[in-house]
Amino acid sequence: MKKNHAIFLVIAVFLASLPIMQNMPRHVNPSEIPETSPNMVDLLSIYTIIIDRAVFEDYVESLRNLDESMKTYIPKDLKYIYDRFNELLRNEIDMLNLSLIHI
Repeated sequence: MKKNHAIFLVIAVFLASLPIMQNMPRHVNPSEIPETSPNMVDLLSIYTIIIDRAVFEDYVESLRNLDESMKTYIPKDLKYIYDRFNELLRNEIDMLNLSLIHI
C-alpha cells in the first residue's frame, strides 16, 4: 500500500513541476479584472436583425429579438446608454406596430 502512495506522490510532484501546470488559471480578485466591451460586430448583427424584422413589418419578432438583446453583457459605464437606446427603439417599434394595427 505504501508503494502505491509513493508512486502517486512521485506522479503528483512530476505533474506539478510541468510548465503547463504552472500556467493554470488561479483565483483573482474580480475588481482587478478589466471590463471588456461587447463585440461591436455582434451588436451590429443583433440590431440588423431587429431592424430587418421591423422593415418587413414583423414587429412581434422584432420586439422578441430586442428582448433577447437585453441579455447581452454591457459594462457599467455603457449600460445606461445601451438601455436608453433599446428603450427608444422599443417605443418606435411599438408605435409602428400600433400604426399598422390602426391602418
